[in-house]
Amino acid sequence: ETSARGWVLLCLAGRPRAEASGVFAVTPLRSGPMKTVFEVLRALAWVRRRSRAGAYVALLAMPAACTLALLLWRLSGRRDRMRLAYKEDDDSAAAVVKHLEPVRDYVPTPWMVGGDMHTAIPSFVRAPPSPAPAYRREFVDVCLGGRIALDWLGEARPGVTGGRHVLILLHGLTGGSHETYVQFMAIEAAHKHNMAVVVMNARGCAETALASAQGYCGCWTEDVRQVAALVRERAGPKARVFAAGFSLGAGVLSKYLVEEGSDSKIDAGASLCPSLDFVRSVATMESPMHAVTYNRVLRDALLAYFERHAESIERFGNPKGIDFDRVRRSRLVREFDGAVVAPMFGYDSAWDYYHDATTAPFLATRVAVPLLTLSAADDPICDVRGVPTEAAAKNPRLFLGVTSEGGHVAWSTGMDAQGKYWYPDVCLRFFDAVAKGMAPGRAAGIEPRVGRASVGAGARPGPVTIGITGDASGRKRVIGLSD
Repeated sequence: ETSARGWVLLCLAGRPRAEASGVFAVTPLRSGPMKTVFEVLRALAWVRRRSRAGAYVALLAMPAACTLALLLWRLSGRRDRMRLAYKEDDDSAAAVVKHLEPVRDYVPTPWMVGGDMHTAIPSFVRAPPSPAPAYRREFVDVCLGGRIALDWLGEARPGVTGGRHVLILLHGLTGGSHETYVQFMAIEAAHKHNMAVVVMNARGCAETALASAQGYCGCWTEDVRQVAALVRERAGPKARVFAAGFSLGAGVLSKYLVEEGSDSKIDAGASLCPSLDFVRSVATMESPMHAVTYNRVLRDALLAYFERHAESIERFGNPKGIDFDRVRRSRLVREFDGAVVAPMFGYDSAWDYYHDATTAPFLATRVAVPLLTLSAADDPICDVRGVPTEAAAKNPRLFLGVTSEGGHVAWSTGMDAQGKYWYPDVCLRFFDAVAKGMAPGRAAGIEPRVGRASVGAGARPGPVTIGITGDASGRKRVIGLSD
């Protein structure tokens, strides 16, 4: 049959093979979900031949049959195996990968197909853990007159670690310790791995007021630097300090590790859905479909954050000269970043900021401690093409994991999407491997290099190096990572 309907049946019922005569024949797929589709289509073809009404019934039933076959396939326990890029000829790296073997398979929610469903639906249906984690808040004064809130999980006194390993959690854009994805990770680490857990809430987040006109962004690592030094001091010499970041927090963590080099106060990190290439991720979010969905949602969150603190910025004199009207006219995240982040942190434009926030080119040469990144190939926000998988072959401390699906900081499981998140087991088992000495040790000789956004941040704990030179215009600039 040479009609279009015949070609559809041909493609669904089997795969073509080339005969010696050059004529294509069909080999039916007799196993797996396609066998079910094939048998259903045969029955529908018989119905179509019986009557004209049967033809319409068959036409309507074909999509339903294919959907049913797909659902049955996923319900059969299909597993999405995480692909890991690492230095395969390094024995220590291979030992870490072997330790991760029991948790590499991700079993997604069967009826979720595509990154959009994985990302959007859990934000509406996902219930927070019960009982909710009990935090105890500690305020810490940071550079440039800022103040941030540290939420310690279940501690009798904030900051008392009891000699246990400590996990620092960094939330996503405008988030905080109340986010469901943060709470599940915190509970798993504290209850199943006996870690002391602290959530670092960025400036102005989690119902905290700005103590100065300074906010935060994907390049601002000074607060992480001070918190890491504080936790390192409290943890004691025998305890390990780990950190896990989500989305924007993952990018900040990666940038901190790149900047600090061998001086990192964090012994190992896990970055979940990081934007390692901000330029590529922003371009993805400005595609026609994403510009009116994810981009708008994130822009609204940023505008809400700005409106909460606009009065404080004015009260502190608006030293960076932010144009409030321009901010409120922002239609895209990039326009907001150009109106707020660029002047606040000394960038010429939003694109200048995105280039400085990109860490992918430096992971191979500047990360001195074990770092695990987890990404989903269908992530609609942080483009997985920005993950430099080739860098892992040059640095035995890099473990770059990618799943075929999972969305953006989602990886839901269970039929009702209420099952436990997949990523806590992976991250915590990775930290366990580091704590047991399986991972490669800290690299020596990688000098710290503070990024452009951190210039003028004032006193910092630990040694730092800032190189300053004059350019052709006589204006001073920082020798950043791009140099």
